[in-house]
Amino acid sequence: MSAFYCEMADRANQQGWRLVVFDPGQDLRHAHVRGWTPTDPAAPRGAWRQMDEPWPAAIYDNTFVHLAVHGYTRALREQAQERGVPLFNPLLPGKWVTHRWLTASTVREYLPPTVRVTSQQILLDALDTWSDVYIKPIGGYGGMGVTRVSRTGDHCRVRVDRTRRGGRREYELTPSALSRWAHRYAHGRHIVQRALPLWRLDGRTVDFRVVVMRGLAGRWRVIGVIPKRAATGGVVTNLVAGGERLSLDYVVQRAEREGFRLPVEELTSVALRAAEAVARHRPRTGVLGMDMGVTEDGGVWLIEVNPKPARSLLTPSMRQRAAQCATEWLVELASRHRR
Repeated sequence: MSAFYCEMADRANQQGWRLVVFDPGQDLRHAHVRGWTPTDPAAPRGAWRQMDEPWPAAIYDNTFVHLAVHGYTRALREQAQERGVPLFNPLLPGKWVTHRWLTASTVREYLPPTVRVTSQQILLDALDTWSDVYIKPIGGYGGMGVTRVSRTGDHCRVRVDRTRRGGRREYELTPSALSRWAHRYAHGRHIVQRALPLWRLDGRTVDFRVVVMRGLAGRWRVIGVIPKRAATGGVVTNLVAGGERLSLDYVVQRAEREGFRLPVEELTSVALRAAEAVARHRPRTGVLGMDMGVTEDGGVWLIEVNPKPARSLLTPSMRQRAAQCATEWLVELASRHRR
């Protein structure tokens, strides 16, 4: 069993509970689930055994985002709702609705100008106003389909790091071609966001993934701040799109050498406030990854919220904290359910 689940099982045992790891793809209409649990609850880093277990008192949906988006956990969510079993993390309704939630919160000043593209003209107007924009699928993940469009004189430069057909694309559009091209986005499935002049390290754009989770009593905690650097000429910083993970200490030191102070405390403060804002709409939310940026003038920006941040970005110590928080929030939900 993975170190993450071993840590969760250990924490659960310390609090008088038992962790069961099960595949949500199984038939969940029965009174039991088929899952794995430590053979000896006091030694979760040893052997685990598979057995039928009663339905859990609370569930952590920890499936990969691409599986969740394509409905792999739909039956799990339906059964949990029918049985009244609390489940986290709930799926968020997409980038646009999440952006509107945050616009109505105390972090509104940190949001880049963003609009939903419901017509060809909205996209063209945004490009005329901002000159440099990102177009993002409302339900996208992993940088897939994120497109940067920049005006260069009469033409527009279009760049995409990840396409469904694989690989990067880069091309230019004439004014007449731009109008026809923009029509593909006129169906409300994308947002357009003003590109920010983000701070660069060695000429490559850097942003920050701030992972926050709920722990004891439902309090939000910062698990880690992870700088990510885009590939040379890259559009996004996602690792699957050619981005690179860096250590925070290294990035802070490099910035200081250049006479630039990274506002790390402000990044974490804004991330925690944003998490609280999301939780007001989805109270069982327990883990979020905030993609944040620092502009060349030192300004802090909240670019977007990820409801299922990848643990692959986390260091071992961060993963340990994440496992502990996940268990504490799961136990909190289970305890409320049992009352």
